[in-house]
Amino acid sequence: MARVELILRQSGIANQLDVDLLIFDEHGNPLQITDVLTPVPDTLTQAIKRWQSSFLGLVGAYRGIKPIGVSYENCADCTQSVRREFVNWLIYQESWQRLKTCIAEHTSSREEVQINIQTLDPRLRLLPWSEVFEESHHYAETSISLAREFQRRGVLK
Repeated sequence: MARVELILRQSGIANQLDVDLLIFDEHGNPLQITDVLTPVPDTLTQAIKRWQSSFLGLVGAYRGIKPIGVSYENCADCTQSVRREFVNWLIYQESWQRLKTCIAEHTSSREEVQINIQTLDPRLRLLPWSEVFEESHHYAETSISLAREFQRRGVLK
């Protein structure tokens, strides 16, 4: 099983997100790649807020609160909007393409891949990360987990 850690954090430099990619071999030795991404765009932030409002409106309906202007269709539309904005944000960045290529080069399509995404940004924890990994990586099985803390496993050399 291949283990991949993607650590995303706000940079000290304005308008960028620092990224550390760690790919661990079968002995637990990491390969570390660092890069930067553009910050989360306002269109994605707004799509997340609309999705949250739509979803919370549906949850409220189950608690006896009558939703106003909220429907399953609206929630589904908001979900698609978040997916679309998320993929559009990442897919056109050269740095994201480099990171995905590195993952593909250092993992086998025949093995299970565990991807751990670590970030303190609540917006990044809400995103459908499976969307960006499924479309280009065809592994036997992929599991994606999210964490708030930055924990490095293994010894960096």
